[in-house]
Amino acid sequence: MVGHNYDGQNIPPQFDLLLGANLWDTVIIEKASITRNKEIIHVPLQDFVQICLVNTGNGTPFITAIELRTLKNDIYVTESGSLERYLRRDLGSNTIYRYPVDIYDRFWFTRDFQEDWTNLSASIPDDSFNQGDYQLRAIIMSTAVRPANDSAPLVISWEPQDETDEFYVYMHFTEIQELTTNQTRQFNIMRNGELWIPNFSPRYLFVDTLYVSGKEIKYSLVRTGNSTLPPIISALEIYTVIDLQKPQTLQGDVDAITSIKSVYGVKSDWQGDPCAPAAHLWDGLNCTYGDNEFPRITTLNLSSSGLSGKIDPSVSMLTMLEKLNLEKNNLSGSIPSALVEKSEEGSLTLSVGQNPYLCESGQCKETKKKNTVIPIVASICGVLLILLIAVAILLWTLKRRKRKVRITNKFNTIVGKGGFGTVYLGYIDDTPVAVKMFSPSSLHGYRQFQAEVKTLMRVHHANLTSLFGYCNEGDYKGLIYEYMANGDLQEHLS
Repeated sequence: MVGHNYDGQNIPPQFDLLLGANLWDTVIIEKASITRNKEIIHVPLQDFVQICLVNTGNGTPFITAIELRTLKNDIYVTESGSLERYLRRDLGSNTIYRYPVDIYDRFWFTRDFQEDWTNLSASIPDDSFNQGDYQLRAIIMSTAVRPANDSAPLVISWEPQDETDEFYVYMHFTEIQELTTNQTRQFNIMRNGELWIPNFSPRYLFVDTLYVSGKEIKYSLVRTGNSTLPPIISALEIYTVIDLQKPQTLQGDVDAITSIKSVYGVKSDWQGDPCAPAAHLWDGLNCTYGDNEFPRITTLNLSSSGLSGKIDPSVSMLTMLEKLNLEKNNLSGSIPSALVEKSEEGSLTLSVGQNPYLCESGQCKETKKKNTVIPIVASICGVLLILLIAVAILLWTLKRRKRKVRITNKFNTIVGKGGFGTVYLGYIDDTPVAVKMFSPSSLHGYRQFQAEVKTLMRVHHANLTSLFGYCNEGDYKGLIYEYMANGDLQEHLS
């Protein structure tokens, strides 16, 4: 996490971090330039993990990234609780390592400088190195620290944040020097002044991990009288034990309420566990809580929530529900029988008023019959109307085509040639007319046709042939003139 001025208040944010139903930690960002990493080794009780950031009124919560990694079941085992990283150090190194150097993507930080420690390093190939149960690569274990004074103990200590804190301490050792026959490295490991591990000697090119739990905060590696070399240690991990055993909402209730949220698109701030912790249960819910029992949803209030459609079956899956308020929505259909039965038994207070399309039990069948007849009749009438319109259009088109053919007697008598087509003799109500039809082969015929129509429709003169009408439909294009019984101008000129 890297702090930014998200809310414009220029105040370093502070918020709670929840893991499931439990408070993991309170995150405090002192400066925008400081990165905060929170790491925990946790065994979930269910098949999912919920991480929630809770606004406590001290700035807007934020997160940059979430990463999940799996570990083997036989390492970092605790009697109870989860392990929050207090520190992890690659001792003697100046480089920070993570994946792919570490198969589990553990962050190995460099140690804080201490004047009474001296760094050691060696070149160790991976192919000849035994990584041990905790899978520590040679590049991490090839460095170590020893006391600056060969005869002095190597002391590891820290200051706990709370005197009640309990720790798990993991010490990783390997001998990085190939000792000669007259060299010996042996030391006792003391815990708060008491002997814990006597006469310990790290093995060459092999990782030995020693771990212990408790409230002890001071460990000393003390050289024995038989040792010719000072004590060393290559890597160190310290974890704080956190009790995250508060149960989460029963899985069946979680599945049901999550389905309700999805079906209706509930806009409320429904995030994280529905019931736990109790201080942050979802809006509109009430839950029951018992010692070492899963919380159960007993009240669901979704009144005035803009719900529409049928009452989803998942509501009935909330088997401990005592109060259900669905008033003032747009729900429709029948109330599920399971809810009706519980309401009649008196185990459920059911409120569904002001849903105009929601049927009471026993009233939906008659309404359904009436409602289904109307759409069927409307559909049949609509289809018939469309068919009638189509038949009328077809008859009208055929009539017009037949009339065009009858006017000219199937284009039987040619009386002349025009600029864009042939002129035929025709009759309208026994009155002779001249019909000039457009010829597609005419080079400029269509333009001449358009020009002639526009001109004769606007200009009327005693010396010009009268225009009775024209046709411009698809391939049928023609003009209908007054018939000149004495022939055309070309005949008289010739």
